[in-house]
Amino acid sequence: MQNLKNSRLDPGIFEGLSSLRCLYLQNNQIAFVPRGLFSDLLSVRYLMLQRNRLSVLGSGTFLGMISLQTLNLANNKISWISDSAFYHLEHLVYLYLEGNNLTVVPSNAIGMLKNLERLSLSHNPIGSIYSFAFKGLNKLRYLSLKSKKTLRLLSQPVLCSYQEQYFGFSTFSVSSGKVKDSWKYSTLKQASLRASVINL
Repeated sequence: MQNLKNSRLDPGIFEGLSSLRCLYLQNNQIAFVPRGLFSDLLSVRYLMLQRNRLSVLGSGTFLGMISLQTLNLANNKISWISDSAFYHLEHLVYLYLEGNNLTVVPSNAIGMLKNLERLSLSHNPIGSIYSFAFKGLNKLRYLSLKSKKTLRLLSQPVLCSYQEQYFGFSTFSVSSGKVKDSWKYSTLKQASLRASVINL
């Protein structure tokens, strides 16, 4: 479903599609998703919303999508995500948020995604990351935070050891113009934090 004429999707447009498995809405001009829009899409596993004009993800944006495994929101204009935007997405494994306008890691929103394995936040204007930023993401195996902006890690290493009760990484390395530290963890297999400078 591409080249939609309207900048928003009308409520009820997906009514009765409970057996649908994949929904492709990329490359449109969608600027707003009303709460409950996807509530009938109980079987959708893949939702593609990249390259639209979304700027906000409100409370319950993906309500009802209990089977969702892959959510692609890359290259929109998202600057704010409600703490409950991803509520009920218990099976989400892949989340792509690169190329948006996020200035902070949406920790409360992503923290409830207990089965998330891959997270991309690259090319957002995120300047600082706090030590609790990825708390709760026990199964995270790939993290991308590539950026041209200087990235500052605050308090303690961002993924660090809450002492390895939240993460079980084996090795984790920082790649940037100037590397000032490296950390060891336990479930994370690949991480990419390319920035001009990383300050610890």
